[in-house]
Amino acid sequence: ASCLVGSEMCIRDRISRQFIQPLFIVEKTEFADGLYYNSYAIGEILSDKDWIEKHPEELDDLRAPIYPFFLALVYFFFGIENFKAVYFFQTLLSLLISYLIFILSRQFFSNKKMAYVSLIWSLIYIPYVRYTSMIGRETLIFFLFIIAFYFGYKFLTNRKVKHSLLFLISLILLVHTDPRYLLFIP
Repeated sequence: ASCLVGSEMCIRDRISRQFIQPLFIVEKTEFADGLYYNSYAIGEILSDKDWIEKHPEELDDLRAPIYPFFLALVYFFFGIENFKAVYFFQTLLSLLISYLIFILSRQFFSNKKMAYVSLIWSLIYIPYVRYTSMIGRETLIFFLFIIAFYFGYKFLTNRKVKHSLLFLISLILLVHTDPRYLLFIP
C-alpha cells in the first residue's frame, strides 16, 4: 500500500523506518570486517576444522588480534558463532564504559548532577548502543580507550606504579585491537 505524499501516516512510517527501527534491530555480521573477525576467531584461533572446510574463502589472518581473541573466548565457552553471547558481553562492556564515564566526570567536575548527566548521555549515546549488536571491534576499542584514559588520569593524579602499569597494559591492548591508536601515545 502506498501512502500519500505528505500524509501524516507516511511521515510517521518513514521516520520509524529510518530513525527508530535501526536502533532495535539485532544484526548479524553484515559487513566485511565482522565476517573477517569472525573467521579469524573460528578458523585461526579455535582451528575448527569443520568450519574451515565449509568456509575456506573467509579465512583472513591480517587483523589486529585482540578482538578475534575476544570472539574466540566467547565462542569457546558459549558455542561457535553464538552472536547473542557476543552481543551480551559487548553490552556489558558498554555499561562499564558508561560507569567509567560517570566516575571520570564526577572526578573532573566535582559535581554529582553533572556526573549523572554524563552517565545518562553515555547510556543513550547511539554508537555505544548500536555497536553492541554488531560483530565489530568498536565497543572493545571504546572500552579499552576509556580504561587507558582512566588509568592514565589516575597515574597523573597520584603517581602510583600500579596505575602506570594498568595504563600501559590497557594501552598495549588498545593498540593490538586497533593499531591506529599507537599514534595517540602521550
